[in-house]
Amino acid sequence: MKVTVTEISPLKRSMEVIVDADTVEQAYAKAFKDALKQLALPGFRRGKVPAYMGRKYIPNSMLKRDVLEVVVPQAFREALEQEKIESVSQPDLRKWSVERGEELTFTAEFEVIPTIDIKNYDGVEVTQERYTPTESDVDEAIERTRNGRAVLKNVEDRGLQANDIAFVDYESFEDGKPVKDGKAENFPMELVPANYIPGFLENIYGMKPGESREFDAEFPEEHKSVLAGHKIHFAFHLKEIKERVLPEVNEEFVKAVSNFETVEELRKNIMELMTNRAQREADQGIAEKVYFAIAPQVTPDLVPEGLVEFHAREFNGRVVSSLKAQNRTLDQMLREQGLNKEGWENHCKLMGKGEARLEIIVKNLARILNITVDDEEIDSIIDQEAARAHQTTASLRRQMERAGVIESLRYSVLRDKVTQHLVDNAKVNYVAPKTPEERAAELAAQKQKAKNAETSEAEGENASGASVENAEVKETPAAEEPVAEKNGAEA
Repeated sequence: MKVTVTEISPLKRSMEVIVDADTVEQAYAKAFKDALKQLALPGFRRGKVPAYMGRKYIPNSMLKRDVLEVVVPQAFREALEQEKIESVSQPDLRKWSVERGEELTFTAEFEVIPTIDIKNYDGVEVTQERYTPTESDVDEAIERTRNGRAVLKNVEDRGLQANDIAFVDYESFEDGKPVKDGKAENFPMELVPANYIPGFLENIYGMKPGESREFDAEFPEEHKSVLAGHKIHFAFHLKEIKERVLPEVNEEFVKAVSNFETVEELRKNIMELMTNRAQREADQGIAEKVYFAIAPQVTPDLVPEGLVEFHAREFNGRVVSSLKAQNRTLDQMLREQGLNKEGWENHCKLMGKGEARLEIIVKNLARILNITVDDEEIDSIIDQEAARAHQTTASLRRQMERAGVIESLRYSVLRDKVTQHLVDNAKVNYVAPKTPEERAAELAAQKQKAKNAETSEAEGENASGASVENAEVKETPAAEEPVAEKNGAEA
């Protein structure tokens, strides 16, 4: 196969491809064989017509389109691989000719990621919040694990009190009429005061099994339920009281929830895990700031439209998949947020632009820094995912290849490597996290700034064209708060 590449612009290439006559002949032969299987003539069943007769009814002119549909895409992919070029748009194919017994020639125009000499990417100065875990945080983590291993014990020698679990039958009425869905039998109530309106639990404290009480309760106007602002009459009958009995924090407890022997070892491990998690979260913030600092070097005229469209589709697909997992649809979400489809498409395109800029930065830095991803790394990841999914590696790889996600996985690993380099080489000034009040004020200022930008900049782009969204050190989100490094350990 002969390939000639011409640079039209920093974003566009033209590629002439000449496919040898033998390959063309093989494609014609296969196309004829496939067509012959569908041919039916008087006296012959479908697929049983002899080849010599089939040639009368299946001329080369009928096969030309099938040959083009097979040979051209395959030749285009092989030509890109041969020339080590990555296309980021669908090719515009033109000037092809394909006659049996002759070479096939076609020309393809397509977009590529521009080559940019990214500068000043190391040593970027950033200020980043980083939380420092305390012994109180360790206490809370252990307490959550204790609660997860609590056992329920019957209480018979006293009345209800805070944090008990009460099993009750109850009814509720408003103006003498039953409240819709306001009745239940043997209903478990965990009496955590923060979960109820002020004063509600005081009406049932002290009750003993077998006792009944009636009372009125007024729900505040700001209560997040249909009962907000309503006065409701309740009738309760207490059937059973249980209390949580938590395990003691001793060596037996430690061995049950971790691979450690002593409480001190467990506490040290929890502190290490929390510290590592805090650093990962800080690294993500550092990465976002560094990418934003160098993003102006990728001006809007250097962003291929095909790459923007690809990332816009990817973003939309992720949102749709997430909604589907919640048994919701995109139309439902748009109605809830007061958006129309045009507004959503514009939002997807804006996100696509940010992700496209990020990919351009990542791939140019990978070239500059000589960072690569080899097949062994991809195979290792697929092996791990297959084990987690209880599938064979070969089966999972076939699924990923059919879905076209192998290259996306390769880019994800490359991005992680480049991002880690930027984080490791940034000059970071760590500060304590902001208070809730400071964060609320900052959010309000950001909203006002965004509102002002919308009125002065099309699609929120600033004058420099810097817009890098969602840069992360790792794709996989951190777990809540693992208590210990043990298979099956509880959080």
